[in-house]
Amino acid sequence: MMPLFLCGAASALFLLRSTLQTPPPLLQSAHPVSRPLMLCGSVVKAVTFAETGLCRSMLRAAQQQQWLTPTSVQSEAIPAILSGSDVWAQAPTGSGKTAAFALPLLQRLDTGAPRPRGRHVNTLILSPTRELAVQTSEAFRALSDSAGVRAKIVALHGGVSINPQLRSLAGGADVLVATPGRLLDVLANNGVQLERVATLVLDEADRLLANEFSFELERVLEALPPPASRQTLVFSATFPFTSRPKAKRLLRPSHVRVSSELAQAAADLEVTGSEAGALEAQPKEEGDDDDDDDDDDDDDDEEEEEAEVDGRLGVAQRRRPIPSGSERYSSAPPPATIEQRAILVDRRERTPLLRHLLDSQGWARCLVFVGSQKAADHVASKLKNSGSVDGR
Repeated sequence: MMPLFLCGAASALFLLRSTLQTPPPLLQSAHPVSRPLMLCGSVVKAVTFAETGLCRSMLRAAQQQQWLTPTSVQSEAIPAILSGSDVWAQAPTGSGKTAAFALPLLQRLDTGAPRPRGRHVNTLILSPTRELAVQTSEAFRALSDSAGVRAKIVALHGGVSINPQLRSLAGGADVLVATPGRLLDVLANNGVQLERVATLVLDEADRLLANEFSFELERVLEALPPPASRQTLVFSATFPFTSRPKAKRLLRPSHVRVSSELAQAAADLEVTGSEAGALEAQPKEEGDDDDDDDDDDDDDDEEEEEAEVDGRLGVAQRRRPIPSGSERYSSAPPPATIEQRAILVDRRERTPLLRHLLDSQGWARCLVFVGSQKAADHVASKLKNSGSVDGR
């Protein structure tokens, strides 16, 4: 059976397919050949992992992951991180950003970084979602095992009981991967101390620097050492214009800017006033958030959920913010290994179409985004009952 992964996300249904033959773990690069980098305005050629300054154990870990050469973001970010510099890195999804900071940070732990005591933490990695927090922590554990590095790696995220997470922080942590909300809960329970954090990493920084996380992020930053007393690494595929001053405020003036060619080429992409107006004029259909079939019960469930959201948030707050005509986006194009298609289809035909695509396209694995957890369970149940996929 083909594994299927369903996640609650935007109201549209998207299929993402990788053309790679091997499973695409979080750390794996989607670019077999390294691209040149723009570093402080100068082009730097790709180098080997050995030339980035990684020690033998880290080189062994990279080799075990079958990474033959570093990607653009890795070839410049790794030496900058090892030198202690702050890093502002932008690179497309699938370009190996996690490995770009995981390898040098684990090397530092292996070569004499102070070990935490009490409930202190050496390295804090903030993630906007629990799924990413879990993936990042697992990636760190896999690399530390491959390199033979003794590192205590803890993940904090919602969706599970807080008590086991509090117990896991007894004695501190070398690497703490956390979502801001759960981290604040743990801080409120005196479960962790952040005043000795040596390195702060913002993973998917565009999300963390958005307004939805502003209050939580500010409270976390208040518990950390000031920027002058820590190393800060900011990684993202995109940096909206409004988030750049926030990112700059977190970094020391001498920080290193790392940007792949693809990201640099898209840095001046602008949403015009007419485009923004067209988007604003387009009404948002709440019903699109849930998968629909020909079954009346599904319609009733969908209406109940919509009414619930209406009462809780109000129409104005449910709408996605529309950028102004002057707002500029730095959005990295997707890797060449990802094929994109958009299919317009009636709501009631979405699930039958999905079944048809799964049966006819021969995809080895598939990731489906839907509008809510309820819709994810609903779609997974239908597909699993059809017998064509292993719904997870």
